[in-house]
Amino acid sequence: MVNDPVSDSHDPLLESLEEEINQPSRCKRNQIIIIGLCSIVLLSLFTLTLVFVATRIQHTSSVTINTTMTKPTTTKQQVSGICVGVSWNPIGDILLKSDYVSSFAVDNDFNIYISNSHLNTLQKWPPGASEPINLFNGHFPATPLFYHSLTDSLYFFYIFNDTQGVYKLVNGSSTPITVFRSNGKGWNLDQLDTNCIGLYVNSVGDVFVLDGGRHRIVKWKADSSSQILIGGRQKEEYISDPFPFPQGFNVDEMNDFAYVITGASGHPTKRFSSGSLYGVTVLGGGPSKVLSDAPGDYIEPQAILVDKMGNILIAENAKVTRWTLDAKYIGIAVGGILGGGATSISFPDRLAFDRLENLYVYDHNDKKLVRFNVTSTSCTNNVL
Repeated sequence: MVNDPVSDSHDPLLESLEEEINQPSRCKRNQIIIIGLCSIVLLSLFTLTLVFVATRIQHTSSVTINTTMTKPTTTKQQVSGICVGVSWNPIGDILLKSDYVSSFAVDNDFNIYISNSHLNTLQKWPPGASEPINLFNGHFPATPLFYHSLTDSLYFFYIFNDTQGVYKLVNGSSTPITVFRSNGKGWNLDQLDTNCIGLYVNSVGDVFVLDGGRHRIVKWKADSSSQILIGGRQKEEYISDPFPFPQGFNVDEMNDFAYVITGASGHPTKRFSSGSLYGVTVLGGGPSKVLSDAPGDYIEPQAILVDKMGNILIAENAKVTRWTLDAKYIGIAVGGILGGGATSISFPDRLAFDRLENLYVYDHNDKKLVRFNVTSTSCTNNVL
C-alpha cells in the first residue's frame, strides 16, 4: 500500500494554527473568561437601570392620576385649553324686543334665531337689524332651538306628516335636513312624543332630547343607529314623576350630566347621569344653603345654562347666578345688585352663550333680549 504524500505530510505552521483555533491557549482562555465576566456585570447594570426607570414611570403615573382625580376641572382646562366666561359687563345691550319667544339661539356670525310661538315662525335677526327675517311663516311650531357651532347647524323639533322628528338648517340654509324621525308611537327609545321640551347636541353630533310627554331624556347617537336612556322613565309605569312639568334643560358634556328644571314647588333642578330614573336635586326647591343675594333669598330657577367646564348658570329672580359643578355658589353673573338702568332684568327665563362667551338673557317680563359682553375668562385670569 502506497501512502498518500499529501495525507502524510505535516506542516508545523498549519498544525499550530489548527491548535490555536480548536484549542485556545491559556492566555486566550483567560481573555474569554474576563470578557464573559465583564459582559455579566454590564448586563446586570443594564437590568437594574431598566427596573429603576420603570419604577419611576409607574410612580409618576400614579401621581398624575391622583392629581387629576383631586382637581379634575383644573387639569382638564390646562390640557384642553378651554376658556369659559367668569365675569360680564353689568350693563348689557338690548338687541331686540319680541313677544312669545319660546326659544332662541345665536350662531357663529351672531345672527339670533327665535322660535316665535305666536306667529308660528322661525325668525332670524341679523346683527343690528330692526326687523327679523321670517322663515316658515305660520308653519314653525314653538320648538326648542339648539345651535351647533362646530357644524354651523341649527337644530329644532318638528312634526311632519304626523311623525315627530329632529331637523337642522345647515350653513344658514332655509332647507331642513332630517336628523332622525320617531319610529312610530310608543315607549321604545326610538319613539318620540309630540311634546319636546329641550334639545342639546354634543361635539360628536349626538342629540339629547328632553321628551316632556314620556318624561325622560334620551340620547340619539349621531348616526341614529341607537338610543340611550339618560334619565327618567323607560316605559309607561305608575311611578312618581321624575321631572313634573319640565321647563329648563341643558347638558354638561364634559362631565356627562343632564340637568332638568322641574315645575314642582320651588322649581328644583335635577341632575341625571346615564340611566338614572329620578336624578339628584342640586338646586332650587327652597332656600339655598349658600344664599345668592340676601338672607332668606329663595332660589327658584327659571332657566339653566352649563358652560364648557361644567359650571352652572341659573336664571332666577331678577338675576343670573353662577354655581360650581357641585352646586356651590360663586356669585351673581349679571343682574341683581349688579344691574340697573334700561338693561336691568326682572324675570330672565332663557339663557345662551355665543362663541365669544358673551351671555344672552331673555327677560320674559320686559320682552327683551339683552347681551352682556364677557369681560374676563378662565384663560385670562385663571378663575373658575
